[in-house]
Amino acid sequence: MNQASTTDASLNDAAIATRIWPLLGACALGLVPFTIYSNFLVDITRNSGHDATLMGSLRGVGGVAALLVGLTCAPLLDRVPRRSAVIWSLLLLAAACVVGLVGPVWAWALFCLLVGAATSVLNPAASAMAADRFDDESTSGRAATQVSAVMTLTAVLSAPLLAGPAVWWGWRGV
Repeated sequence: MNQASTTDASLNDAAIATRIWPLLGACALGLVPFTIYSNFLVDITRNSGHDATLMGSLRGVGGVAALLVGLTCAPLLDRVPRRSAVIWSLLLLAAACVVGLVGPVWAWALFCLLVGAATSVLNPAASAMAADRFDDESTSGRAATQVSAVMTLTAVLSAPLLAGPAVWWGWRGV
């Protein structure tokens, strides 16, 4: 066992989080677009003037996109630098959010497709990148688990945290 492994094995969760905080932030941001879409779907539907069934089904389109991209890209993920996969996923999420502000149904369909595709690459790439930061196997696993935990926590906490600003700025401002 080398010195780095011994040092890594002695890290507590706070120390691990300190080393991987940019990845934790990236994964938290990655979940916000669909959370906004899901939580403000009634307002988005009202503003868009489209049928509620259509707008609601677009959320499922994002899930299908995530599944298809995940299945096709997962085997290739180790062939691309993980940093590049994370960066491109975040850029794709940003582009999706800009497209979502346009408003027509084609824009919302594209938004859902892009967000689903981007998150299906972002989450595993960020988890693997977090694990790669440590030599010790158990610490690597704990780092990847922290990434997953932040994604879960974001899904749970983002709705209440976004509700306050939405009172003043509406869903577009959020």
